[in-house]
Amino acid sequence: SVEAVMEYFNMVAFSLLVSWITAEFVRLRKALPEGGGVGEGSAGKTYMVLDWLIALCNILISIIYLGFCIHETWKLKTVPPLGFVFSAMCWILVTLFALYYKQKRVGGSHCWPLVLVSWWVFSSLLKFFTISIHLFNHWSKVALPDIFPAANTIDFASFPLSVFLCFAALFMNASERNPELKQPLLSEVENETCRDNFSNAGFWSLLTFRWLNPVLAKGRAERLELHHVPVVPQSETAEKAYSLLQESLRRQKPEFLPLPRAIIGAVWKPLAINALFAGLNTASSYLGPFLITNFVEFLYGKDSTFGDGYGYILACIFLFAKTLESLSQRQWYFGARQIGVRVRAALMVSIYDKSLMMKYSGSSMGKIINFLDVDVERIGDFFWYIHGIWLLPFQVFLALIILYRNLGAAASFSALLTTILVMVSNTPLANSQERLHSKIMEAKDSRIKATAETLKCMRILKLHSWENAYRDKLFELRDKERSWLRRYLYTCSAIAFLFWASPTLVSVVAFGVCILVKAPLSAGTVLSALATFRILQEPIYNLPELVSMITQTKVSIDRIQDFIKEEQQRPSRPNDIKQASDVVIEIEPGEYTWEADSSSKRPTLKIDKKIEIMRGDKVAVCGSVGSGKSSFLCSIIGEIPRINGAGIEVFGSRAYVPQSAWIQTGTIKENVLFGKEM
Repeated sequence: SVEAVMEYFNMVAFSLLVSWITAEFVRLRKALPEGGGVGEGSAGKTYMVLDWLIALCNILISIIYLGFCIHETWKLKTVPPLGFVFSAMCWILVTLFALYYKQKRVGGSHCWPLVLVSWWVFSSLLKFFTISIHLFNHWSKVALPDIFPAANTIDFASFPLSVFLCFAALFMNASERNPELKQPLLSEVENETCRDNFSNAGFWSLLTFRWLNPVLAKGRAERLELHHVPVVPQSETAEKAYSLLQESLRRQKPEFLPLPRAIIGAVWKPLAINALFAGLNTASSYLGPFLITNFVEFLYGKDSTFGDGYGYILACIFLFAKTLESLSQRQWYFGARQIGVRVRAALMVSIYDKSLMMKYSGSSMGKIINFLDVDVERIGDFFWYIHGIWLLPFQVFLALIILYRNLGAAASFSALLTTILVMVSNTPLANSQERLHSKIMEAKDSRIKATAETLKCMRILKLHSWENAYRDKLFELRDKERSWLRRYLYTCSAIAFLFWASPTLVSVVAFGVCILVKAPLSAGTVLSALATFRILQEPIYNLPELVSMITQTKVSIDRIQDFIKEEQQRPSRPNDIKQASDVVIEIEPGEYTWEADSSSKRPTLKIDKKIEIMRGDKVAVCGSVGSGKSSFLCSIIGEIPRINGAGIEVFGSRAYVPQSAWIQTGTIKENVLFGKEM
């Protein structure tokens, strides 16, 4: 019988619990110092209150079970079931061990042992299962088989206390474990809001963003300053992101496009977790329209198979789905921004590193600034939309399932054809948008380059009265960029109009086909279909922006990838080769030019004979203005491209003082040392 099975089950649970608690008790006795443990004075007032509440709940549950056994024995003159006896013994044992552990816990820790947490979680789930079976049999007209255990008064009375025990213990175990004990005794006291709460946050804190509470509380009390902002976690630093990107780049094959694959390879783990949250959010958002037909039919009384419990179950499912949708959406959005920041930091460091390696590259200053300000920002923002690529067909698939269930095959098939037609019609517009965006970026590079040169040489322009001429040149470049931008915005407007009208078009076609085939339309089916169209509107509305973001991101990635590949194909600087001879610099015949990428290969500097500079020599380069003295020095330090010749070898270190000094904002010592130690 069910009673015999439950008695046997309780007896096995009691045996396992006794063995586990005994082993934990022995381990705890060995871990304690001779003088006993440290009390919970350092655990904080919140954890002290929770400790006492957990102990009180265990005592109350033990009293409930023990009182029932006494009532069965003395009042009713019957022997209580063995299942209740074993349950009472389990709770008494758990209560005694909890009180002992509370007094003897080591180091002021507020964590509970795994055996207690496991028992509290297990008992809560078991009570929830039995109470659910009891409520379903009570409200439903179709009773479940007798093989399922039924709930009793003790389960209803102790269930709230068990749930509180479960959540309180999980909260305390998931919280930060005494960070004060890990700090040096003589370290400077750190501001509470400056700690890296994100890296040490537990599951509940990450789920509800409780790790932000210290900053929010500080901001509510006073104006936030820079020292109030928490430090950046180690996993989110630019150094970590750059190292992951470089490691992923080394794993890529050069014949493929390495940069997109390397970016995905560097963030694939958080991207997969983010995709899981996006999928949960989508599935939970479609659960409501899927079950709304059942709920409406239940309200109209058409489904008389089940009782009132069926409605309560549907209401609980709606509540659970909406809660899951909200939580997963918050995690999805936060994770997408987090991945975008990592990618943006890694690409910025990569571009900066490459620009330091090859200053004489064909890329202008305006183009590099555009890389950092526009292209890198756009690639980082793309991870906000990346899951829309696979979520859109998934959402359409779920919508078709709901429409097929409510409206039939004809209406769902017509809705699918309409959606595909709208998507296909966007292909030529998307290609035109990508081409126009490339033109916009080229025009913007030219404008920024001209603006930077004008501002840099403003004194010369004023001296020669060239302000109007250069102003007209800047206006011309600006008008050219504006013309491409106007055509690009017209194309975006056409795409936006097409897809803003598509949800209405899909719903009109679906309901029109239902009327033609005389499909039955009830209040539940119509409401479910309208809710489905309403949810489907969001991905369709976001599709123009998604297409635009994909095209813009592709252009930005191609630009940055060409820049990195161009830098890698450049000849390297002269190497600092150690040699035992007296030769310090060995200059071979060759030709050098500043315009290495231009069609004209006229050299700026031509060295027609071999030159050797010996150790200890002092050499002066003399010549008229424009004869190539500075270019000759730049060829030695590798700052001017070589178009032919053997090159220059430097044996030892080099130092260069330019004509135009670059003075940093700082002391003379800092300018001389330039970041190095004395």
